[in-house]
Amino acid sequence: MKSPFPLIKISVLSFVLISMASPGAFAQVVANGAPIQAAIDAANPGDTVQLSPGGLYGDQIIKIDKNLILDGQNATLTSPMTIDGHTLITNGRRRKPIIWAEGANVVVKNLVIDGLNRAGSVSTGSPGFPGGDQMGIAYHNAGGRIEGVTVQNVQVSSSSLGSNGVGIYAIQDDGTSSLEIINNNVSTYQKNGITVSGRGLSVLIQGNTIQGRGLVSQDGGNGTSQGPAQNGIQLGFGAGGQILNNQISGNFYCRDSSQCPADVAAQIPASSADPTAAGILAYSPEDLTITGNTLTDNQMQISSLGAKSAVVTDNRIERGYVGINLGDADFFTNFFGFGETATAGQIEHNDMSEVTYAFFFDDWQEAFFNGGSGVVGPALNLTTKFNRIRSVNQCGLMNENNGNLVQNNWWGLNDPSGEQTNCPGTSASLGKALQLKLEALGTSFEVGQAIPLRIFVIDNDAGEDTSSLGNLTDSTLADITLSVSPGSFTSDGFSVSRGVRLESIRLQEPGTTKISATLDQQTVSIEIPVVTTQGQENPPVDQFIQGSGCQLQVKRDNSPTYWQIQTTTLGRYLSL
Repeated sequence: MKSPFPLIKISVLSFVLISMASPGAFAQVVANGAPIQAAIDAANPGDTVQLSPGGLYGDQIIKIDKNLILDGQNATLTSPMTIDGHTLITNGRRRKPIIWAEGANVVVKNLVIDGLNRAGSVSTGSPGFPGGDQMGIAYHNAGGRIEGVTVQNVQVSSSSLGSNGVGIYAIQDDGTSSLEIINNNVSTYQKNGITVSGRGLSVLIQGNTIQGRGLVSQDGGNGTSQGPAQNGIQLGFGAGGQILNNQISGNFYCRDSSQCPADVAAQIPASSADPTAAGILAYSPEDLTITGNTLTDNQMQISSLGAKSAVVTDNRIERGYVGINLGDADFFTNFFGFGETATAGQIEHNDMSEVTYAFFFDDWQEAFFNGGSGVVGPALNLTTKFNRIRSVNQCGLMNENNGNLVQNNWWGLNDPSGEQTNCPGTSASLGKALQLKLEALGTSFEVGQAIPLRIFVIDNDAGEDTSSLGNLTDSTLADITLSVSPGSFTSDGFSVSRGVRLESIRLQEPGTTKISATLDQQTVSIEIPVVTTQGQENPPVDQFIQGSGCQLQVKRDNSPTYWQIQTTTLGRYLSL
């Protein structure tokens, strides 16, 4: 009888072919340390190449030009000293990838890629740019998925200003591709953590952790590292897509190390022409969504120039020079053929703290093409609202275009229209700002009685209740702290929903009491009278009332406005 299971074949190249469930698909298991390229060459489209779990594959480079899955099973792949004959040339530059996907749908997952700090010697054996750009992974006119991969040490071993070191790189110069870059760890890169470029390339960059080198300068002095301006994620030149739920930190540059601040949130003096590092840099991208990311200790946290549309929402931004920078097409976007692009944007529900500038909006068309006398071509059209901004070191808004709508943001100050939140000379105001509102649901309460409180935000100019618009996230309202004076209180807990926080507290002493709610640096207060229990002003708990042949049980729910009645005949409760 013929066995229903295909034979397992062991090749002389030290890998095993194992039949998969789908017809024609095989898993090729590469023995620890064996050549991976041989298994890839022998594989058919649709096969999976598996590495030995936890194995080490030293001094290897790989090229994949067929639909394939490379499953590292947490093995480690290290770069050789030289990568001659393995060069991807794009935009006139030589790219030297450790893993190269070319013109196919390729999945790379569960793998550690270690560049061994050889970015300066991948071709010539000597440090510096002539060796080409080392890449951990490069996709050229290719799609698929990169998932669960760690890319590290793609940098120069010694001090260097060269930009030849990128963790994950994808470029499209022919056709269209769709690529997912999800749940990866990228660190110790020379230039960029992730770079995505080219018309026709759509990406999802989600759930990655990207760690730059921290403070970097041109001269490497004053406790800084020497190197180029880094970017955590760089996307543009026609590529577009979504950047979601990533953690990006440590991308900060200053030309002169003596001007590098000890605190990355401090303002950098001197030349504004210095190259600038960014957590997320988008340059002439297609439609772009940046949502749910956490950005910490980056110089420009989020920066986008020349996008057709940009949605920047629900990001958490901490410690940096500029929080969110958006601009229209500038001289260089026009030079590269991506100019004359109208930039519409939506900036909402971002949480920002410890920055020098909160928002910096550039109208490059006016500055570059008409000597500042008028706008030539499309300009910015941004809506910025419902953001939480606090601890701004210099000013909140630098706005070079009156067409941008900035209002209903939370500045965390008792005087949200103060000078400290608006940059001198900006051409538009901060507009209406949000302020806290505190209400007690009742007018007089007894000692120990639950006092229902309602806390939300209003538009401080119009005085209107905008809570139904979802102006601040529920997590923001959860950060509110309560205090009372004089005396103390206990809380029955709180809930937050649809922009309103409901909380009940109990006061322990009679008299007029001030209740205060504080969020960031803004505090609002109300005063309420608290009295001792006064006889039978309200029916006591569990009092039985007889009447009309029906017995009622009345229960007071610790509030003069809420009652619970049970009919003994029906066994039902009614709330009044």
